[in-house]
Amino acid sequence: LYFVLSVNVYYADVLFHKGEGHTNFLGFSVGLLVPGDRDDTAKILGIMYFLPILAIYACAYLKIKVNLRGEIRVFLRTSLFRKYLNYDEDSRSRVRVPDMEVALMQESTDVADGFIKVVDLMGILGQLLVLIMFTLKKSPTSWWIMLVMPLGMILWAWLQTKRYAAACTKCGDLEMALMVFVNESCANYEIIEDFGQRMQANDLFWQRVEQYDKALRVVNLVETNNQAFPKWLGRSFTGFYIATQAGSVIRKNTSLGTFLATTNVFGSISDGFGKVYKLYMSVSALLLSLTSLTYLFNLPTDVKENKSALAKAMEWSRTTRREIIAAHMGKADFITDLMPIELEYVNFFYTPGKPILQDLNLSIPQGKLVAVLSKHSGSGRSSLLKLLGQRINPTSGRVLLPTHLRVVYVERDPMMLDQPLWQNLVFGDPGAQRERVMDILEHMRLFAAMSTLQLEAQGQKALLSWQQCFTSTEIAKVHLARAMVMNPEVLILQRPLIHYSDMSSSRSVVLELLRHNVDNRGLCLPEATLKRRRPRTCFFTPETDDEAAVADITLHIMKDGSIFCKDREAGGPGAMVATPRGSSRESSRGNSFLTEGSVMQDATFCERISANAPPPSTSSPSSPQPSTSSPS
Repeated sequence: LYFVLSVNVYYADVLFHKGEGHTNFLGFSVGLLVPGDRDDTAKILGIMYFLPILAIYACAYLKIKVNLRGEIRVFLRTSLFRKYLNYDEDSRSRVRVPDMEVALMQESTDVADGFIKVVDLMGILGQLLVLIMFTLKKSPTSWWIMLVMPLGMILWAWLQTKRYAAACTKCGDLEMALMVFVNESCANYEIIEDFGQRMQANDLFWQRVEQYDKALRVVNLVETNNQAFPKWLGRSFTGFYIATQAGSVIRKNTSLGTFLATTNVFGSISDGFGKVYKLYMSVSALLLSLTSLTYLFNLPTDVKENKSALAKAMEWSRTTRREIIAAHMGKADFITDLMPIELEYVNFFYTPGKPILQDLNLSIPQGKLVAVLSKHSGSGRSSLLKLLGQRINPTSGRVLLPTHLRVVYVERDPMMLDQPLWQNLVFGDPGAQRERVMDILEHMRLFAAMSTLQLEAQGQKALLSWQQCFTSTEIAKVHLARAMVMNPEVLILQRPLIHYSDMSSSRSVVLELLRHNVDNRGLCLPEATLKRRRPRTCFFTPETDDEAAVADITLHIMKDGSIFCKDREAGGPGAMVATPRGSSRESSRGNSFLTEGSVMQDATFCERISANAPPPSTSSPSSPQPSTSSPS
C-alpha cells in the first residue's frame, strides 16, 4: 500500500514533471529510474505496479487452501454435537430442538465467520496505520484530521452499538420464535387438522412473519446509517482539505503529487474506517451467536457421574469376580455368569425432600425375567428402570451391573429414525445377519416389515415412507424388534405392552418373546451355541398382574414406597427390599436386604432374602397378593 501511494506521488512529481523532478522515497531522493528516458521509466513502473498483486493473490490463495473458516466451523459443530450427546437429563430438557439446529447450522458458522472477520479487521487496521503514516509524512499539517476522524468514528460506534445490538437481538428472537412455530406446526400437523385450526395456524404464522419483517427492517435501517456515516465523514474532511490546502500547491509549498495523493488517502482512510466499523458491528452482532454457543457448551453433562459410576462398577466387578471364582472354581463353566445385578442403598429423588426410591437394596441373578409392578402413579417404577438402564444416576447409593454386560434401555414411546426400515432395525447391530432379522420379524408377526425389507433390498421406492404405511402396533413392534436384534445381555423395557389392546394377540406374542429371549439366551440364535452364550436378563413393566405371571421375579412397589420381591419358583409372601418413604435409614437397615457378593445357586432368590427380612403382614392392605395364574 505504501508503495502504491509513493508511486502515485512519483507520477506527478517526477515522471510527468516538465523539468528534472525528484521525490522522497523511504528517505532517498529518487529521480527517473532510467535517466533521460521517461518511456522506459514508465515501463519499469508498470511492471513494478503489477508485482504486488501477485503477492496479494498468493496470500488469498493460501488462505483458501488452509480453509481456516471451514476448519473452525467443523470443529465447533462436531464438538457441540458431542457435547449434546453427553448432556444430562436436565440439560437436554432445557435445549429445544430448533435451538440445537440453529446452533449447529447457523451460529457455528457465524462464530467461524466472526473469527475470520477479526483477522480481516487486523489487516484493515494495518492498512489504516500505513495510510496515516504516509499522510503525516507527506503533509504534517494534516495531523489534526488524522486525530479527529478516528475519534468521530469511535464516538459514532459507541452511540450505535447498543442500538444495533438491541435490533439484532430482537430480530434473532423473533426468527427463533418463527422457526419454533414452523417446527411445532409441521410436527403436530395432525392436531391442527383434527381440530380444524388451519386458518388460525396460518393467521398466527402471518403475524409472526410480520413481526420478524418489521424487526428486520429496523436492522437494515441501522446498517444503512452505519455504512453511510464513514463516507460522509471522509467526504467532509476531504473537501475541507481541498479548500484549505489548494493554495499551498499554487504557492509551490506542496507538490502536486503530494496534494493529489493526500486527497486520495483521505478517501481511502474514510473507506477503511467504514470497513472497520462494518466489521466491528458485524462482530458485535455475532457476539449473540457466541453467547449462545458458550451457553450450550457449558451446560452440565453426566460424564463425571458416569465415569465415577463406571469406576465403582469396575471395582465391584473385580472384587465380586474374585470372590465368585474362589467360591465356585470348577463348579461352573462360566463363573462370571454368576455375578448378580445389585442395587446398594439406592436413594433417588427429583425434588429434594421428596424421595422416589429410598434405601433400596436388591440383588438379581443373571438370566431372569423380572417384572416391576405398581398400582399407584408416581411410585417410582419408571425411575427404577431408568436407574437399571443407566439413563439416570442415583442420588446416593450404587447401581452395580457387571461391566462386561451390554445394557439396552427401551423407552415406552416408539422412536424411529428418518431412515429405511433396515437401518432402524440394525441400529444397535449394523452387522446383524439378514436371515436372523427376518426370523425375529416372523416371530413377532411383523409380516408388513418383512415385505418392506424385501422391497428395500430390491431397490424399490414406495410413494409413502414405511412409517406412514405401518400401524401404531407395527411401529411399536419394530421399536421392540430393534432391541431384540441387538441382543443385549440386559434388556430394560419400559411398559412394552401398553401399545396393544386387551383383545389383541400382540400382548401374548410379546410376552412369549420375552420369555423365549431369557430362556434361550437370545432370539433366533443357533441351538448349538446356547450353552456358550451369556445369560439374558430382562426387566419390564407389565400392565396387569396376569402379565407379570410370566416373570421369574416380581418386584411390587407399594404406595408407601416399600418394595416387595417375590420369586415365582419359591412362592411365599415375598420379602421387603426397600423401606417406606419417610422411614429413617437407621431403622430400615434391619429390614432391608443387601447381598455381600454371594451368589444364588442352590437356594432361590427370595428364599435367601426372606431370611434377612421379615415377610409383610398378610392383613396389611398394601401387601401384594400372590398371583394364582400360570405363566404364559
